[in-house]
Amino acid sequence: MDRVNPHPCSPTRCRANCATRAIRAQRGFTLIEVLLAITLLSLLMLSAVMAYDFMQQNWQRNQASQQRSQQHHAQWQLLYDVLVNTFPKLVQQQSLQSQRGDSGAVGFYFLGRENGFTAVSATSMQDPASAAVYRLFKEPDPAQPGLWQLVYEEALLKEQLLAYAEQELPFAFRRVLLTGQQQLEFAYRGYASLQQKLQAQDDPATSLSWQSEYDGIQALLQPEQLHISSDSWQWQQRFDHSGNEQLSQLDGGL
Repeated sequence: MDRVNPHPCSPTRCRANCATRAIRAQRGFTLIEVLLAITLLSLLMLSAVMAYDFMQQNWQRNQASQQRSQQHHAQWQLLYDVLVNTFPKLVQQQSLQSQRGDSGAVGFYFLGRENGFTAVSATSMQDPASAAVYRLFKEPDPAQPGLWQLVYEEALLKEQLLAYAEQELPFAFRRVLLTGQQQLEFAYRGYASLQQKLQAQDDPATSLSWQSEYDGIQALLQPEQLHISSDSWQWQQRFDHSGNEQLSQLDGGL
């Protein structure tokens, strides 16, 4: 005897079940599923925005740092050009003129001290085609008490003549080259006087020496070499002293 299906499926009932399943398949996502999808998409968008903002800020910081580095390098290159083109400038000593009433008291416009020096260069930071009187010196760092900063100042000689050692000049251009230094020291290598240099031609024992101060008016010479030392670097620069040779050939009435 054959087993009879207790739940026979008539064609009509099968069609009804298939239609129900089709309707369920066409319903789409539920509200919870949509909310979850929106939440995940929002988190992804927020992460993307945060990553983009971080990359943009990092790029801007790197760009600013690169620009500062380029500017810093450009300033040091300009300073190098100024030092290389430093030359001995003959000037009259105004104080001696006022005392003696003559124009024969001359010397070189160079004054070096432990905290910096003043000299003349054939070029300048502002205008490479113009000569300038410049000074390079240390001063207290206002942002870091107890430390020093290296400062450069200059006065162009484009529209004025440098004639006197005590002449007032407009040092309107200023640049801070280095900050936060525990030490900044200046030294000058040269002969103590023109007389000593002339003696050195006959006496080899008389040689150049390093000095913490050098006055071109008093020595009737300009130092032949400069040395600057700081916490992290040392700079030595030779000066053009062709004018010293010219002065040594003048009459001894200086």
